Amino acid sequence: MINPKNLTTAVATIVVVAGIGYAMQNGGANAKRNSANEGHSANQSNVRAQPNLVEIAEFLPVLPSALNRSFGLATPEISGAIRVAAVTSAIDTNLQNDAPTPMFLPSTCDVELNAMPQTGAMVRLELDAPCYQNQRILVRHAGLEFADITKADGRFGVSVPALNAFAPFIMVFADGTEASAKTLKLSLDGYERVAVSWAGQAVLHVHAMEFGAKFGEAGHTWAQTPQLNEGSPGGTLIQLGNPNVMSPKLAEVYSVNMGEIAHGGTIELMVEAEINVDTCARQISGNSFQLLGDGSLNSTSISISLPECGGENGYLLLNNLFSDMKIAAN
Repeated sequence: MINPKNLTTAVATIVVVAGIGYAMQNGGANAKRNSANEGHSANQSNVRAQPNLVEIAEFLPVLPSALNRSFGLATPEISGAIRVAAVTSAIDTNLQNDAPTPMFLPSTCDVELNAMPQTGAMVRLELDAPCYQNQRILVRHAGLEFADITKADGRFGVSVPALNAFAPFIMVFADGTEASAKTLKLSLDGYERVAVSWAGQAVLHVHAMEFGAKFGEAGHTWAQTPQLNEGSPGGTLIQLGNPNVMSPKLAEVYSVNMGEIAHGGTIELMVEAEINVDTCARQISGNSFQLLGDGSLNSTSISISLPECGGENGYLLLNNLFSDMKIAAN
């Protein structure tokens, strides 16, 4: 194995030995030529000096193995291998240019929100947010707000009763990113609605006493008696939001299609605040909404102070948030 430190010396030695061999082979002819010209050569002062063979060896290209060793790179030793000098010809720089990167390719983190109209003056929201997996989102529409959470793949879907045919549906993420969508050909004709939204746990409930119904009777529509809505000529109630997310915001919406009610009458509306050990002495803030048959929407901010703790569980009824629905006979 060649020692890198002695590489220059070794090359020089090889060259010197080659020179000696040449002199030995041509010794006889040179001796005669030197004796005939000895006097003439000695008198010439401008004879060109012979180059130093060691200096020539110093300018020879460094072998790749020595270069690799100088940088600490491993050089495999292959028996019988022949090392050749690297090609040093010029490289066409035009061949080194990378192909331009297309700028129209979509990012994998793009957020897409679609809003599709459904029957019953409802809107189906479909969210695709691959970089917002299992994250809280806030849904907004015409002032109504509720919070939920995306799935493990960043998707989320919900059906929302529309309060305004032209108001967009907006989803807001925790980092402030927003996605917005509108619907086309959405009609609210013939629908009346009331809604309430608030921050905190599920403590507010909308009650609709349809056509003289009492609490617990058929025609009493609220979140705890969905079975009473089946076959009922009155309205429907939908709960929105997830109470298990951080900083929950919840909502309830009660809807009536006036065109589907054959007889006339009154639907009495009220909001109930539940009082228990988890809700007592709390301040509840939110908003109430009422969509009238002519398409106008009334909105009111609400603030409710629940009684102090220490008493029995109970309910606080708010009868003045909504106007009762008056339905004329068809």
